[in-house]
Amino acid sequence: IQTLLLRNNHLASMEPFSKTLAAMSPSLKELTLRNNDLAYFPLELLVLTNLTSLSLAKNQLNEIPDSIFPHLCQLMWLSLSDNQLTTLPIDLASCPRLRGLDISCNHIQVFPSVISHLAELEVLLLQKNLLDSLPEGPGVFPDSLQTVNLSFNQLEEVPPTLVYYPPAQLTHLHISGNPLGSLPMDFLQHGYQNLVSLDLHTCGLTRISPMLFITISQRRIPLVRLNLAINSLVHLPSTVGQAITLQWFNLNDNRLRTLPASMGNLDQLVKLGLVQNRLQYLPPFIFQNMKSLEKIDLRRNSLMYLPPSLLTIAPAAELDQHLHLSVPTSSFPCSRAQPRFYRIQNQWIRARTGIAHSQPTCQPLQQDGLSMMVPPTRGGSLKTLLLYENDTLEHQDGLFVFQDGEWCPLVSLAQLRAWQPMTPVLEQSPLQWQRNVKKKWLEDAKRVADTIGQSQELLNQLLTAGASAAAILDATNVVPALHQVPTLKDLALQHHLRQCHREWVYGAPTVQKSDISSQDRTHLNDNIDERVYPDHDDVLLGRLDMDPDLQCHFLSRALSMAIPAPLRDSIIQQARQCDSCRQWSTNFIFQVGYLARICNNRMQVPVRYAVCSIHCALASVHRLEVATQQW
Repeated sequence: IQTLLLRNNHLASMEPFSKTLAAMSPSLKELTLRNNDLAYFPLELLVLTNLTSLSLAKNQLNEIPDSIFPHLCQLMWLSLSDNQLTTLPIDLASCPRLRGLDISCNHIQVFPSVISHLAELEVLLLQKNLLDSLPEGPGVFPDSLQTVNLSFNQLEEVPPTLVYYPPAQLTHLHISGNPLGSLPMDFLQHGYQNLVSLDLHTCGLTRISPMLFITISQRRIPLVRLNLAINSLVHLPSTVGQAITLQWFNLNDNRLRTLPASMGNLDQLVKLGLVQNRLQYLPPFIFQNMKSLEKIDLRRNSLMYLPPSLLTIAPAAELDQHLHLSVPTSSFPCSRAQPRFYRIQNQWIRARTGIAHSQPTCQPLQQDGLSMMVPPTRGGSLKTLLLYENDTLEHQDGLFVFQDGEWCPLVSLAQLRAWQPMTPVLEQSPLQWQRNVKKKWLEDAKRVADTIGQSQELLNQLLTAGASAAAILDATNVVPALHQVPTLKDLALQHHLRQCHREWVYGAPTVQKSDISSQDRTHLNDNIDERVYPDHDDVLLGRLDMDPDLQCHFLSRALSMAIPAPLRDSIIQQARQCDSCRQWSTNFIFQVGYLARICNNRMQVPVRYAVCSIHCALASVHRLEVATQQW
């Protein structure tokens, strides 16, 4: 017999089995006495000199006498968890082959010094004890340690030993459930070259230093799993996007109101937890590059709608099979022609992460300012989206206008179809369709406005009737919305950024279009939706606002330092490209809403596209209607 399992038997002594154990001694390798009533270490076990695994967990041991472990020197795994131990005997060091030690859920107040002498120890479980500090200096932990669990002790700071002298082979560190409050500025700056999992949940953290993620990036720490759940984080630093190796990121139960756009750089994420925060909106491109993301948990937040980039990570098969997923993704070019590499000051800059490379990973089509790589694989890996208990979620489509600090519905897609039925859409040009819609829209708004003006009593009825609220809003907002005229500042800024964008794409102004070879021009044309933009001369190739670092770099170079600093900073913060025409603007008072369906058509999600004018809003609706009929 090599394995003997005696757990859950209410054993108070092993004396009745002494002869049997002696007979088993030559062959017995593993013994489990878990969940019994042993108050003392059973001396009958000393004959088991070939034992490699011993579990005495969940008993009533309060001490282990000396001279025990020299008889058990072959042990490789020892579990003493869930007892009342306060320390370990020093002669545990006579077990040089010990790989795993579980002393969790005891009453240990002082770090057992014998642990330092276990030269081959790989797993140390010390959670749920009474430790408030660790010895300082090198050599506290064996370098062989790969997993250290100090969760739910009484540590009020990350021990200096873990800051400056972590085990050389450490891969998994758990210090959750300690009242840390904050992390040291130099945390992870020494050692941790093999760290793949960091658990910091329930630590009372109120902020995360930007240096944490910078350190992970610069030192190339291969962190795959990061748990920051059940803290008091109000925001994340933008540097979080530099931790590009993350695959599992848990931010549940914090106080986050939004997420940094740079999180879109985490393109290896598989699971993202955001349960029970205070999220009101998400950055528009946050999911654009998360092609490996399989599960997103957004339960119990305050979201009104979701970003359209969510649709781009649905599996490719779903993008082709379902109407309400295929139509919006094919109608808006914001997910296409994204520049992948830029050459800035003789360095290749990857658009997704802003990381400099000595050379691109595949042969690009080279221009002076832009290197267009092969487009990324279409579709993603999303299987599960959890949205329950977002009571503010607005399942509405159509056009929305920003007024008095909030987004208000302007007109639904159903109303637009009523004004201009779908049947003749394919027979009309976009401009003709827009003119017809505007005409009928204005006529309808005027009729409602006249009716409202006739009777104060009727007005009161309209105000109290939910169904007529939209009519009142239409009457008061539709005329200025349909006749919106951009300011001179907006026009000048748009023209300037358009020119700078084209120079960024095509290179220096001296590079004429005639200098581009026909082969390269054909490749550039392939990246443009000819159905939407028949004249590719007027299209800004690629979006420079998908990556926040690249966007900031472009705008900083495009805007002269002669512009007053407050105005310049404001433009850099607010400017982005229109989801319809891709022109740069800082004025986005319109949105186009669509009720898409994802997760194999099981879940309806409201998404909204930001557009720079009512013209772009109606052009977007026209594209949606055309795509619906063509599908």
